[in-house]
Amino acid sequence: MWKLKLPLKIKVFLWQLSHNKLHSGVALKHRGWKGDPSCCLCRQKETTTYIFFSCSLARFVWSCLGDAFGWDHIPTSLDDLQGCRLSKLFGTYTRLGFLFFAGFTWAIWKTRNKMAIERTFPSNPIDIIYTGLSFVQKWCHLLKPTDQGRLKAGVEILKSWLSNYSPIAMSSSDISFL
Repeated sequence: MWKLKLPLKIKVFLWQLSHNKLHSGVALKHRGWKGDPSCCLCRQKETTTYIFFSCSLARFVWSCLGDAFGWDHIPTSLDDLQGCRLSKLFGTYTRLGFLFFAGFTWAIWKTRNKMAIERTFPSNPIDIIYTGLSFVQKWCHLLKPTDQGRLKAGVEILKSWLSNYSPIAMSSSDISFL
């Protein structure tokens, strides 16, 4: 992870994520925080795994990526992504798969923080996909030219999926307003 061509704050974030050191609601409560340790969207106990894999927004992000890249399994924890699983998920080398993972987990984290701290909710959950994609594209310039080309192929797959994305219009919904 430390050898990846990513900004230092993203490397630190990924280290914290992999060592369960992020400031989730449960972790803050354990440290004496007086606030509510539950997700501001789903009202479930907010752990690191919950934020990145179980929350409805995170599941939406992983489902969209799974649809775009043809996954047969949507990850439910960091353990699902161990080893060379990332390279298989994003159809590229492990280090480039890790860059995709970093971009989308950073987008989920930034969105979660806006919801939890600023009480600003995304107007459309697909915006998180666009945010993650913009991080990946920005960080692409840090790579060697050969890796940039490989990464851009994955970016094009996702862009193509996004251009064809249209949510199913339904008359009823189980979504409630907060």
